[in-house]
Amino acid sequence: MISVYRVYNAVKDLANKEQKGFVTPQVFNSFAQIAQMNIYNEMFEELQEGKKARLSQVDAGGSRGKEKQLLEDLSYFSDRKILSPISGAPGLFNKPTFLSKIISIEAGTITEKPSSTYGGYGTSATECEIVYNTERASQILNSNLSAPTKAFPIALVDNYIEVFPTALANIKIHYYRTPGSYKATDGTASPLSPVFGYNLSTTDINMFSYNPQNSKDFMLPPHYLSEVVNELALLIGIRLNDKNLQNFASAAEKAE
Repeated sequence: MISVYRVYNAVKDLANKEQKGFVTPQVFNSFAQIAQMNIYNEMFEELQEGKKARLSQVDAGGSRGKEKQLLEDLSYFSDRKILSPISGAPGLFNKPTFLSKIISIEAGTITEKPSSTYGGYGTSATECEIVYNTERASQILNSNLSAPTKAFPIALVDNYIEVFPTALANIKIHYYRTPGSYKATDGTASPLSPVFGYNLSTTDINMFSYNPQNSKDFMLPPHYLSEVVNELALLIGIRLNDKNLQNFASAAEKAE
């Protein structure tokens, strides 16, 4: 995780370097999740570039490969869930809360195993072909050659997840969740946005002190600290119309 306290102080110092503006906790908090989501989305873009580099044999490969490093970083957001159908609607499933991107879906009769068992899930499931287009799904369902079976199921993903054939009992979904935060005091994961908690002074409304109890750190690997600072500096620089802050952040991002 990345300390919201460290990030706030770094951004505040940058903004105050030439007395161009003061970053209040309210302004910082309003941009914290936007900055985190921007970096999160960039990770997927860089992952595609890393795959292209590997296929073109210009990537270092192995433990130093860009693709491997990004997959390790994205593992922070990887999750798995067993889902049961919506009551009265066989084959129809609600998406997991905070779902961002689906990695895979397996369907069948899936049961939990004891936590000591590697993987934690039963094995009586088959990976589904994932379809995002209803027209394409209709073509598959109406085909005499490619109609789904228990051995070759499909999953249509739109507002819900619909699996065919519908007789399959439940699904196991592997996915990336939307990044949330970690409680600053004990590292407990939370789906809420990162936030700099503070207490206002009783004597001066412009003064405040850091409150770790109400703070939530960024849910990003520690080595993204400078990127979080740069992204927030850029966003807040635009808000404050501080060209120096914007230029610093843009130059720092290009240098990475």
